[in-house]
Amino acid sequence: MHDEIPLRYREIISYYCELVEYREHFCYTVTMPLLVDEAVHRIGMHGKDLLPADGHDTLAEEGCLLIGQSGQAVVTFDEAGVGRFLRGEVALAEGCDHGVVQWDSCNLMFSYVRRDGSGGSWDEEARDDREEGEVMVAALRQGPLAEYADLFHRYVQADEADDEEADPVYLQAVMLTVLELETGVRLDGRIVDDLPCVLHVPPSLR
Repeated sequence: MHDEIPLRYREIISYYCELVEYREHFCYTVTMPLLVDEAVHRIGMHGKDLLPADGHDTLAEEGCLLIGQSGQAVVTFDEAGVGRFLRGEVALAEGCDHGVVQWDSCNLMFSYVRRDGSGGSWDEEARDDREEGEVMVAALRQGPLAEYADLFHRYVQADEADDEEADPVYLQAVMLTVLELETGVRLDGRIVDDLPCVLHVPPSLR
């Protein structure tokens, strides 16, 4: 499958396939332009709630959200979908470009919304057959993420053909590739494993 991907995307997709190969639970967000202190406020918490993180030991704690700054962007990472289901997500994204890639044993989803309100999304749980997949690809073709629609379409075709050579994390890698190309922020081990701060988001805010 990778040999058929345009060269401008191939290296990035291959990079992400390797990065996420063994990750069964994953939630990553990018919001820009924004600073961490403002993000914490928008979520509904306070600067005093921002604590030093201890990598994946921290991720085991309920409601934890690793958070940090990458250039002009605030990035978050967790393994329980906390970043996706924040009650303050609308406030967090206001006036910003905001992207989410999240998966677990039940679903795999992607959303990217620009500050002008345009964007695109993919919800694998809603794609129960090829026809629905084609509808989702068509929606991407009609929006500002049209240049990436063929990457998603390759996934639909491979899934329909039950291609045994297809990379099992290809779709996840495509989603992360789109997020990187749209924001300029590369997800790497530093973000996944070493974000400096953590918020323990209470149930009332998620």
